[in-house]
Amino acid sequence: MTRAIVILVLLVVALVATVWLAPEAVVRAALGGARLAAGLESRQAQVDGLPLHYLAAGKGPVVILVHGFGGDADNWLRLAPHLSKRYRVLLPDLPGFGKSPAPPAGGFDVTSQARRLAAFIRTQTDEPVHLAGNSMGGQIVAVLAAQNPGLVASVALLNPLGAEGEQGAGTSPTMQRLSQGRNLLLPRDRGEFREMLDVMFHERPPLPGFFSNYYADRWIAGRPRLATVFADITAGYVPLVPLLSQIQAPVLILWGEQDQVLPAGGAQVLARASSHSEVALIPNCGHLPMIEKPAATAAIYLPFLDGSDSR
Repeated sequence: MTRAIVILVLLVVALVATVWLAPEAVVRAALGGARLAAGLESRQAQVDGLPLHYLAAGKGPVVILVHGFGGDADNWLRLAPHLSKRYRVLLPDLPGFGKSPAPPAGGFDVTSQARRLAAFIRTQTDEPVHLAGNSMGGQIVAVLAAQNPGLVASVALLNPLGAEGEQGAGTSPTMQRLSQGRNLLLPRDRGEFREMLDVMFHERPPLPGFFSNYYADRWIAGRPRLATVFADITAGYVPLVPLLSQIQAPVLILWGEQDQVLPAGGAQVLARASSHSEVALIPNCGHLPMIEKPAATAAIYLPFLDGSDSR
């Protein structure tokens, strides 16, 4: 018994030492474990002569989930297992995010990213795919669907960028501060990063301190690139209202009701612009429903997918 206790103490000490001395290794191991548990495999495709990293799981009709500003494929880890039982789920890191290198010439506007995403789809299948995107990713998949109707079986927009400024969309504290010269999405230190998380979530998921610090430090280190991305998105801004009328595929507009980044009023604004859209609001949920409320998101998205697939 004494020996067992000693071994247990040594293991705990070793774990604490690892967290203290190599927190990045612990986070990467935890993410690897989460991907493994979700049945996701890491893969690469070639797009514009550069490697594009993505995670893949499941079999069946293809569903591609596109992350937003500052995100990566791991944003969908909690939702993917709900879908991969019946669908082939692909989670790309957009060029310049995650493990996908940035194009040397830049070009992070949503139209350029939509073109690259279309090229990625063509490396995966000849059949139309189901597309879902969150925030910036929602704007990207909407652009792609409008420009490439033959590639798309359905479109799901989760708290998408593109409705701001429209009558009835509302204004968020985040956008108000942006108009005053402070961008909450470009934090300069760990304190501002935590403030950004408080805005992103209605109820922030519990996260150990070293996890939070790891993501904060990574975000802050990438701030120059993210500032360039933000500038490109702003310069090449594409409003969704005129775009939605061009999308031929079924459209789901899904929004976290307490979104403090892009207000949920945008859902009805976008629905009025599309004659074949469905709207769903998730209560007690912020800007990232696939992270904050994955089960509720799946309960809405799966019936939409099944219905779209049978058309």
